[in-house]
Amino acid sequence: MSYASCSAKKVFGLGGVAGMGEGRVASFRATRWRFEEDPMRKLIVSEFITLDGVIQSPGYPSGGFEAGGWQQRYFDDVLGRAAVEGLAASGGLLRGRRTYEIFAGFWPKAPADDPLAPIINGLPKYVASTTLQEPLPWANSHLLQGDVAQAVGELKAQDGKDLRVLGSGELVQTLMEQDLVDEYAL
Repeated sequence: MSYASCSAKKVFGLGGVAGMGEGRVASFRATRWRFEEDPMRKLIVSEFITLDGVIQSPGYPSGGFEAGGWQQRYFDDVLGRAAVEGLAASGGLLRGRRTYEIFAGFWPKAPADDPLAPIINGLPKYVASTTLQEPLPWANSHLLQGDVAQAVGELKAQDGKDLRVLGSGELVQTLMEQDLVDEYAL
């Protein structure tokens, strides 16, 4: 399943680039599409993704992909504010194992003046993995037990702010297949 063929309940795009979910009425406001939804806790997938569907680390080449880090030259104050605001409005981060390990290797030791570090480090982190075991080394990290779709559904049913996925492409595919994604921020 590709990102283009999914039916999002809500899609945001910066700079007026956005898609629409099936059967949803959208209104354009301040360069973002908005769809009316119920007040249930949402699962938001935020990705740095190319138009051809490549999800890659915005900071450095990795995984044999020499163009990793492509996003850095486009990072500006507008994108920085959107990243900080999006994370600050989140009630937790959902990660696959690989993305969790990359984040856990960087963010706990991030420079004190990085505006994202206290937000990311302070949020609960929920990890989908069949190979990791608790206790997880990064503070406030929780391993999802059993079926990932059921565990994520239970997280969404809890009171609290919305949950956010960054990276974790394989996990996102599973979440899309199970119709658990409520919003895409691309």
